Amino acid sequence: MKLNKIIGLMITGLLFAGAAQASVSSEDAPASLFVTGKLSSVNQGCRVSLSQESISFTVDTSQLVSQGDNATAPQAISVFINGADKDGACADAVSNGHIAVKFMGQADNAEGTTLANQYASSGNAASGVGIGFFAEDDTPLAINNDLLKVSKITLSHLGKVSFGVQPVKLANQNVTAGGVSGAVTVQIERL
Repeated sequence: MKLNKIIGLMITGLLFAGAAQASVSSEDAPASLFVTGKLSSVNQGCRVSLSQESISFTVDTSQLVSQGDNATAPQAISVFINGADKDGACADAVSNGHIAVKFMGQADNAEGTTLANQYASSGNAASGVGIGFFAEDDTPLAINNDLLKVSKITLSHLGKVSFGVQPVKLANQNVTAGGVSGAVTVQIERL
């Protein structure tokens, strides 16, 4: 009886081994997938909220700052970082210098450092203009690249940083008056 079981297991094993070898062909080529990421516990999740979710401006084309220059009259917006946690892990991450924000969106077609003008009506759209993002000291922030570190904690235990938004003249392009619009995502970056 034991011998029958052993023989049965051997036959089954040989069948599986043969099937596995039959599926490999000299024409097959393996591929590699590299996966990276970061796991955090649910109680360490942080959320972004903004002091305002839309802005409007009217600027004379002669008053535009050039791409790469400091802002002269940006509209200020505050970013607040709060946590889903009750134990203050998000506020602790801000206090310890581990939280920054990055502005993600469609970059301009000049130097790729400002948000592209995405105004829908091609006949009324301004050209040679991008939407610039600036740090609190009015220095430019490159979209999709530069980080703005969140370092202040409010009395209500929220992380806070402010940034400015101002239309800019794109490098090596002529400016024409018209509509300007764009959408940007403010995302959290863990340092």
